[in-house]
Amino acid sequence: MTTRGNYGLTEEATRDSAKWAQLEGRDPSGLSVSFTADDVAAAEKLGAAHRGVNGWTSVIVGQDVAEQLVCDQVKHLLKQARESAKRTANASAAAGGTGGASDDGRSDGAVDEETAKEQRRAEREVQQQARREAAAHNAQLGAACVKQLARLKVDERVVRILSAFDLGSELDKIAMRGGRYGLPGWVGQQERKSGDPKRVYLDRGDAEAKAREFVRSAKTAAEVAGRQVVLLAMARYADEQAIAQSQRSFYSLSPGRQLPFSDEVIDTLDELCAEKLPAHVLDRGREERERQAAERAKDREDRAWLKQQYAALESMSPDERQAMLAEHDERFGAYGGQRWQLEQRIRQLAETEAPKTEGADAAGSGEGGDAA
Repeated sequence: MTTRGNYGLTEEATRDSAKWAQLEGRDPSGLSVSFTADDVAAAEKLGAAHRGVNGWTSVIVGQDVAEQLVCDQVKHLLKQARESAKRTANASAAAGGTGGASDDGRSDGAVDEETAKEQRRAEREVQQQARREAAAHNAQLGAACVKQLARLKVDERVVRILSAFDLGSELDKIAMRGGRYGLPGWVGQQERKSGDPKRVYLDRGDAEAKAREFVRSAKTAAEVAGRQVVLLAMARYADEQAIAQSQRSFYSLSPGRQLPFSDEVIDTLDELCAEKLPAHVLDRGREERERQAAERAKDREDRAWLKQQYAALESMSPDERQAMLAEHDERFGAYGGQRWQLEQRIRQLAETEAPKTEGADAAGSGEGGDAA
C-alpha cells in the first residue's frame, strides 16, 4: 500500500488494508490515500497542522499524527468498501427475485425504489471520493509545478515547447484546463452550511486574468519561460474529476502539426516534467499517457515508412508495388494513409514504362526476322 509519503501502519491498519484490497480485487501495494481538508482539520485540533498564508497549502507536523490519520483513513475506506459490496449483493439478490412481496411485506416496487436509491447514493459517494482525490492531486501538482518549473533555463527543449503550443490565443483555455484546478492561490474556499469547506474554482474570465498576471509578474527570461511551462504542465496533468462534468473545460492540450517537431513536443514536455517534478505527482494518468506516447511513436514510424515507400516506387517492380500496397493496407487500412496517391503514382509509372517494354519487344522481333 502506498500513501503520499512514508508512513507506518499499525497491525490493525495493515490487516484492514489487506481486507480492503481483497474486497476491491486489487493488490494491496496499489492502494493509496491522500490527506484531505478533513484530515487537516483533525490535525489542527491536535495542534499539529499549520495553514499557509494563502489559506490553501497546509503542513501537518508530526510523524505520529500523520500515521494515525492514514490508519484512520484505511479503516474508513474499508468500511466504505464493505458497504459498497453489501449494496451490490443486495441489488443482485433483488434483481434475481421472482416478484411479489419481500420478507418484511414490502412490495417489489418499494424494494426496487430503495435499491435504486442505494445505488445512486453509492454512485455519489464514489464520485465525491474521486473528486477529493483529484483535488488533492491537483493541489500537490500545482505546488510542485510552481516550485520546480516556474524558473527554467531557456534551452532547445523549452523553446520547442513554447513555440509549439499557442499560449498567445488559447491562454484562457489552457488556464481553464489546468491552472485553475491547483495552482497556489487559484482555488478559493467557501464554508458550507455544515461548516465543511467547499472548493471554489475560477470561471474562464478570472482564470485567464490569473494566468496573465502569473506570467506578467515574471522578472527574468527564465521566469517568463518557466511560468508558461507551468501553465502547460498543469493543463497536461491536472485531473478534471475534481469538478462536475458539466463544469469541465473539455479542452485538450495540442501542439498541432505545423512545426517539424510538433508531433514530438508532447513527449518533450513529458520528458522535461519527469525530470523536474516528483514522480508521485505524475502517477495519476501515467498509463494513459504511456499508451498515447506509444501511439504517437507508431504514427511517426508509419509516416516515415510511407515516405520511404513513395520515394522508392520508381525503382520497384510491379510485384513489389503490389506487395507494398498490401503492407500499406495492414498499417493504415484500405482507405487510410495515402493509398489513393500511391495508386495514382503506380498507374503513372506503369503508363510510362509500358511503351519502353513494347518498343524493346518490337526491336527484338525485327532482329529475329532479319536473321531468318
